Amino acid sequence: MIGSDDSVWRRPDPTGEAADATREPAAADQAMPEPTEVVQALAYVPAVAPPTRGAVEGPSIRRSVAVVLLFLVGVLGGVAGYVGLNPVASPTPYPALAGAPEPEAAHALAHALKANDADAVANGVLPPIASNLSDALQPIVKVSDVTYLGTVEQDGRDLAGYIVSGKDEQNQKQIVGFVVDVVDDNIVGINQ
Repeated sequence: MIGSDDSVWRRPDPTGEAADATREPAAADQAMPEPTEVVQALAYVPAVAPPTRGAVEGPSIRRSVAVVLLFLVGVLGGVAGYVGLNPVASPTPYPALAGAPEPEAAHALAHALKANDADAVANGVLPPIASNLSDALQPIVKVSDVTYLGTVEQDGRDLAGYIVSGKDEQNQKQIVGFVVDVVDDNIVGINQ
């Protein structure tokens, strides 16, 4: 019988020199247990269900769904927070002016300024306007670049914006801006 105390089985000595006194004769080593004893021994082995392919345990599915839902709640909360903290800009109460091409008189003045041609500037505008232009260009004494920004038009009057960069008397870089007021392709004013 398996588990009976009438025989103590020990591993045989590989050298064969020492014999165990408590050991039964060699015939007991080769005795086969009876089938009922095997069944009784198997009754003490816990039963384990074989794993099934493709089956997922319940807690891991719930955990995965919870993680995905938490992610979606975070994304929706972030979008709602962004929309709430960054409201849509309200339209300006002032009407927009229509754009227009650069007036020829203003273009000729800008070209003369860029070329540092004082005679062309003086011939292109009336003396009071030349004085306003001189005030608008202060502290620049030497023009290095003139950049056209754009023109707007209202009721036949064009306003062309320019940025002038150059150097002052101490040879330091300076930038100024001014607007040329044009009516019927004649310069009628300089605004700074």
